[in-house]
Amino acid sequence: MVKHSIVLSILIYLTSTPLLANISMRILISQANYENCNNKISTGILLAGGLTKNAESKMDWSALNGESLERTLYLASQIKMLDLNTIIISGGSGAKVKEADIMASLLTAIIRPHSINIVIDNSSKNTHDTLDFIKTNKVAASEHVYLITSDWHIPRVQMLYKKTIKTCPLSSGNSYIPFGFPGWFIPQKSAIVKFEKVWHELMGIVYAKFIYS
Repeated sequence: MVKHSIVLSILIYLTSTPLLANISMRILISQANYENCNNKISTGILLAGGLTKNAESKMDWSALNGESLERTLYLASQIKMLDLNTIIISGGSGAKVKEADIMASLLTAIIRPHSINIVIDNSSKNTHDTLDFIKTNKVAASEHVYLITSDWHIPRVQMLYKKTIKTCPLSSGNSYIPFGFPGWFIPQKSAIVKFEKVWHELMGIVYAKFIYS
């Protein structure tokens, strides 16, 4: 019993430290595939990350959580270099006002004026729904598209989409934190959140491989 308690204590300690969280994150984001990025791409898919509250209007940008905000701002910063004809913004969270509408409002406010065709998918609740929307509406201009989302989200989305569209990932940020002492060995709430996020995605990848193989 004592040995079991020691082992359990060590496991609890490790899963609450940036050490294991960042090693796991590095393994996850290394699974991203960039082989489709050398093709001519004119369509981008911007995936939502969630809301912090129900928005009062499309202009209520404070309703966007950190990931949705980061992804939208990143795309806005890259828009001139990408030379896109179409942007699909997907996010169905929210009550009266949907996440995709809020993100579209923010994006257009930043890049105005523009001539890009913005397609709003405000019904999809997850990445599976987004793929169904793309297939049903045939909105992708070609089978090669830019995928704009968080770095930790890219591998699972690519696994889900690989038989339908070929994606070139554009990461909106860097979730991996380089080694630091003693910080990496001090238990932190943020490390637990990161570790949980990583393993949720890894299990999703395993599931996608099983279902779509």
